[in-house]
Order: sequence, then structure tokens, then C-alpha cells
Amino acid sequence: PDAAAESEYAKWNVLVPKLVEPILRYNVSSFGAASGAAPSAHCEIKDIRFCKHKSVVIKLADEGLFASSPFTPGYAYSIDLLNLFLDLMRNGGNSVESLAASLHEQHRGNGYIVRNKNKMPIQEGFRRTLGHAIQWYDQVRALSDIAVQERIARARVEVLYPAANGTAAASEAGASTVSASQVTPPPTPHHIAQYLVNRCPSCFAAARTGRPLTECDFHFALDGNFGHRHNCTASNCPHIVYDMRSFVPKDFVDAVGAAHDECRQRPARSYDSVVPLAAVKACESSHTAADGSRVKCGGEKHDDRGLVAIVCRHDVPLFICNVDTPGEQFKYGLALLLWTSMHLPDNATILCLYDIGCVAHKIIQSYDLLGEQLEARVAFATSAMHAYAHQWECQIVYSPRLNPSYGLSDGEGCERLWLRIRKLISNLRSAARQMRLITLDRHVQFVADAIRDDSGRWLGRKWAALKTREYEARKEIALSGHSAQFLREQWASQREAQLQVRRMTAPRLRKELEAVMALQDQIEAVEESIVSAQSAIDNSRAPSEDAREHLSELRATLEQLTHQADALYASLNVEQAFPAIQDFGIDFVRALIMCYDAKCIARRKLTGRFFEYDHLDQAAGGSGEPLGTKQHQRVLQSIQRRPPAIHNAIARYNTCCARVRELVPAGRTFPLPQPLPTDISKLRNDPALLEDVWVSNIPAGCARWLTDSTVRGAIRAQLSLDRCAVERTRLVREESQLLEWLKLEARAITVALYAPQSP
Repeated sequence: PDAAAESEYAKWNVLVPKLVEPILRYNVSSFGAASGAAPSAHCEIKDIRFCKHKSVVIKLADEGLFASSPFTPGYAYSIDLLNLFLDLMRNGGNSVESLAASLHEQHRGNGYIVRNKNKMPIQEGFRRTLGHAIQWYDQVRALSDIAVQERIARARVEVLYPAANGTAAASEAGASTVSASQVTPPPTPHHIAQYLVNRCPSCFAAARTGRPLTECDFHFALDGNFGHRHNCTASNCPHIVYDMRSFVPKDFVDAVGAAHDECRQRPARSYDSVVPLAAVKACESSHTAADGSRVKCGGEKHDDRGLVAIVCRHDVPLFICNVDTPGEQFKYGLALLLWTSMHLPDNATILCLYDIGCVAHKIIQSYDLLGEQLEARVAFATSAMHAYAHQWECQIVYSPRLNPSYGLSDGEGCERLWLRIRKLISNLRSAARQMRLITLDRHVQFVADAIRDDSGRWLGRKWAALKTREYEARKEIALSGHSAQFLREQWASQREAQLQVRRMTAPRLRKELEAVMALQDQIEAVEESIVSAQSAIDNSRAPSEDAREHLSELRATLEQLTHQADALYASLNVEQAFPAIQDFGIDFVRALIMCYDAKCIARRKLTGRFFEYDHLDQAAGGSGEPLGTKQHQRVLQSIQRRPPAIHNAIARYNTCCARVRELVPAGRTFPLPQPLPTDISKLRNDPALLEDVWVSNIPAGCARWLTDSTVRGAIRAQLSLDRCAVERTRLVREESQLLEWLKLEARAITVALYAPQSP
């Protein structure tokens, strides 16, 4: 920025606080008033007198106009017009250029042509001056909102503690503004920061905290977004005096990152993991968010590469981080969790839902990142949308759908936040760097206020959905004929058995089985080539000798691959690897093991397909960067090539299921694998795809969950019903907290309206 820009911004930084009271007075005087008389066909000339004690900018604000310059403004815009545009921008993402161009066209159509000092028409119209006016008027609105909140805060103290504030009220009567941090009420029972209470009273207007982790006080969701980038080539602006409310300070994030890196250099602590570490490692390798070194926004084109947010269970954004590293490093989520906990009581319990909640929990347990006191108060879970990317053992422990104590929280609030702010992506890509952060901060505040004001309808929708879910679950349980106690015992037995059972295939045996499956894929590919070549020869009038020779080579290759597969399959030593089921017969055990690995391979191929669809749709809702035409076509071509292999994998598994059924000894019972549907879209959230084939002995006792499909369906219904019971309790508590907050706010606002300082 040049010297002129520095001087202009410095003058605005001084003027903006002085404009708060005139703007508030204008808003009060225009509240409920008509928008004005019908516009005249002629220009209206008005004299505005000012002096050195009261600048022209403040005098214009008294008249309902906002100047475009802090010195001698040549333009001033209606405050009502600026309010309208800011609301349009918040809701529709309109740019200043669109409004300036529209005003220019309207004025030119009515005969009012803007000209320069040489009497030549100005092409860009109002773009520059209107942009300046909107930029600085939004700063005044931000300070006005803070001033209103401070007055309500003082009134709230008077309502809550009238005796303690009798003398303080008299001394503050002449004060025009008092910082909200200076308004310190007597100690309260909960010590939740008023910032959080104002953001989401349904969550944070709590009378008490300190519930056990099975009934966590607060549910938060974490997620990153790499669509909100900023170009390095965009010019920066001089410093703007602005208090970021939603952004976590960069210094804090960097300090957390440095502490995180230092802790990771030390030896990991030993801990008892409920989930097998092999399952967690598999989840870690399948998720890009778990790999902080993976470049999601490479190159030198962008200096700010995305956002990471934490939201409450009502989707209200609490805090956000600006990402300035190529990958989604764990330090951002950790900084958000720590920053939020600093605004909560020391006994508050937290449930953090994250796409890689299982990996995050492993890191927290392995290294002292949260401290002993906070670590004991934080539980982790995975979000519901990407369940297919997690191992079944991981889902049993971390999935919100399989943990009744989590209620109906799904952990996808950040995705809905990205959907709300996606319209800002294009406008802010080339904005000044500080203005981008200020605009995001203001927009996040707008989103939070809108969701808070809609809390009543949100609760109504949740109640309706809860009743529907309860009805469907009770209906399925009634059809099964089992009691709730029986189903809960069966789920506990299933959970214990599936968590304790070891990975059934030994490493050497697994490699041999994967080699068999790879040979089977080659055999199928050669068979398809033989069919295509034979069809081409049959349809040709004079097939060449080269074509016939090529067909003979394909048949020889097929025979060789078939012999290799048979030899490798016959060499599998399953007796020593699976002694618990060897009495079922060697043929049955081999068929069962082949079925186990056939399902693993089918699941791996299907998971790859689901990730491809996510990659294709990564820009949906503003959660990521559009792929571009070439990469989009490349992904589509990859997806179109996969269906034969995926369908072959499913068909192979289903064939193995039929083979296992044929080989089960007469008079013996065993939990046989169930075939998968061939409709890929139905498999995305199908628990049958996620569960492994059972390759161990049947657990002692009544293991109906293992042998009876009706019991398995009823268990899922009972889990849903138990989640609904927890959700009902939480909704009642949130309704009560919201109602008490509304009563207190109504009384505080009434006191603030009749206060002597009120405009």
C-alpha cells in the first residue's frame, strides 16, 4: 500500500468508533418508519454544515448517509442501501461490483451520467467509492453490534445481581461505552464464557456441567475445508483496527503446532487401546485428513489455503482457524479444541466428532497433548457420513450410530457450515488478505446469529424426526419378538467378541490369498480378452494369421495362470492358522477363508469407488476446490473402468458364500456369510459390507447375534431406540436452557432500552 492508502486507512480507523453512536441513533430513528416519500423526478439538493469539531462524515451519518472517504468525500451512500446490500451479500454472496454496475446502469438510464472533471463519462461508475463505503460501514456495524452487546451485558448484570450493582450503576451512568470484558459479574455456578452463551444458548446457557463422559455436556464437530483459499497475487491493504471474534489467533495455533511437534518427537506412551491398533492404522491410511504431510493445496499460488472450524451440535460455528499449510495438519483441530475448552469450566466434559476421531484419540493417548486434566474430560468419535472408510472394529467404538450415549448427534455440522459460506469463495479469492479474514469473521457471526435465532424451529424439527425414528424402531423390535434387555445383552456380546477376536489371517497366509485373488483378476481379464478376440475373428471375413496367433497366446496364458492359481490355493496351510474351526473339515475352512478375503477385496474396491465419488463431488457445498474439466473427465473415466472389476469382486464373494453353505457339515451350525447386493448405491452405508466374515469358533453362551439375522436387525433398532432416549433427555435440557436464556435476555434488553445511555 502507498502512503495515501496508509493515511486514508489510519483516518478511517480513528473515525469508525466515532460513527457508532450516530449510526445507532439513525437506526433508532428509522426503526419502524416508512422508507420515505416517493422519489422525485429531480435531484434534491441539501446543505450540510460541519466544522472542525464535527466532521462532515459524522454529519452525513446523522442524515442517514455514509461517506466514501474520511477526508472530503465526493460520494455518500444511503445507509439503508448499504444495509440492504450487506444482507444480500450475507445471503446470496453478491459482490460490490454487481451493485455498483447496477447503480451505474440505473442512473444512466434515468439520465444521470457520472462524468469526470473533463466532462467525460466514467465507465466504472461507483465501483471504487461504493466499495470503500461498504467496507468501512461494515466495520461500523461490527462496532455497533459490540456496543449493543456491551449495553445488554451491563443490563444483564443489573438483572442478575441488583444489590451488587447499585453503586456501580451510578458511577457508570455517564459512561458511553464499557468493554464487555470489564463488566465482571459475581461468580456464577458454571463460568461458561458469555461469548459461547451468546453464540448458542441451547448448548451453553447451562446451569451445571461436569457430567460423566457417557453423558457429555457438550458435543462439538471438527472439519477442514480447502475451498476457501487466497491468491498470493492479491494485493494487501493497510492495517484495519478490527477485533477478530471467530478466528483463533495465529500465534496460538502456531504455539500449539510447535508443542505438538515437540511431543511427537518423544517416545509414545503405552496405553490400552479398545480398538485393535491394526484397525486404527488402516483408518489412518484411508483418510487424507489423517496425513498432515499430504498436500491438499500445493504450489505457491495461495498463501491462505483453507479453513478448519469447530461447531456445536446445533451447527453454530464457534471458532475457525485459517490454514496456511499445504495439508490438514492435526495442530488446527487441536488448537480449536484447546481454545474452546479455555472458554468452558474446568469440569466440562466434551465429545469431539471428527472424520478421523479414532486416529485423533490414538494420538492424544500416545502423547501428552491435552494435559491430564483435560484429557480425562474429552471423548472422541467419528462423523457419520464417512463411516465406510473406517474398519468395523473402529466403528463399534467410535461411530455415533453405534453408541447410544451420543444421542442423534452426527458430527456433520461443519459440512453444513461450508454449505452456508460457499458463496464467498470466489469473492474472497482475490480480496485483500486482511479483508478476507474480516469478511469471513463477519459472515460466520451472521451465520451463528441466524442459526441461534432459528433455535426454536431447529428443536421442533428434531422432535418430529425423533418421534418418527422411535416409531420405526419400536415397530421393528415388536416384529422380532425380543425384549430390550435381551437385545442389549446381545449387542454387548457382539461388541466384546468382535473387538477381542484377532485378525484371522496370518501375514504369510494373507499374502498368499491376495496373490490368489490377483491371479483370479488376471484370469478374468484374459478370459474377457479371449472372448473379444474370438468375436472379432468370427465377425471378420478374412481373419489374419496374426489374430489367430494372438488368440492362441491368450489361451496359453489363461491355462498357465489357472495352474498357478490352483497350485497356490492348494498350498494354503489353513489347519495351523485356524485350529478353532478345523473340525468343520479342511474344505469348509478353506472355502470360508477364501470367502473372508473375497469380502475384504470387494470392500476395498467399493471403498475406493466411494472415495472417487467424494473426490468428484468435493466442491459440493463449498467443501473443496472444483476439479476442473480435465481432472473431472479423468476421474469419470476411472470410475467407468471400475464397474466390471467391482461387480466381479461382489460376484466372486457371493459365489464363495454359496460354496461355504454347500460345505457346512450336516448337523453343525455356523454363522454363515451373507451375500451382498449388486446395487453399489445401497452398499455405502450397509452394515453387512463393513462386518468381516466370521472365521472363528462360535462364542460360548447364546450368540444369537451371530446366527440369527432377525436378531441383528433388532439389535440395530434397539440401538436406535436407545439413542432416541438419550436424545430426548438432551432436547428437554436444551429447551429448558433456551427458555431460561430468552427470559433473561428479554429482561436485560428491557433494562438496556430504558437506560439513560440508550439512544
